Amino acid sequence: MNKMIPPAGSDEPSDTDHAAITRLERVLQTMLDANRALEMGDDLSLSRLGLDAARIAELKARQKRGEPGFPDYVIRNLRENLETLREDQEDGSISD
Repeated sequence: MNKMIPPAGSDEPSDTDHAAITRLERVLQTMLDANRALEMGDDLSLSRLGLDAARIAELKARQKRGEPGFPDYVIRNLRENLETLREDQEDGSISD
């Protein structure tokens, strides 16, 4: 049986909250894998991650400037957001 999405402002959690956590976990892992592939010069892995040619070029340009493809602050902020969402889920604020 499908759960209904609660109305805006409702305190009831929705199934989309769990889906959002899963999606953000995948995004984080993609960023980490992309940075690792950039460090190794592995263009094939970048393509396999689903990054298009324009995005790969952008990441490589950042790397040439001595910066990580995906900046540390972006990864840090995403990790903090995920931690908050997971804590909310454990507290019962978000349902599975």
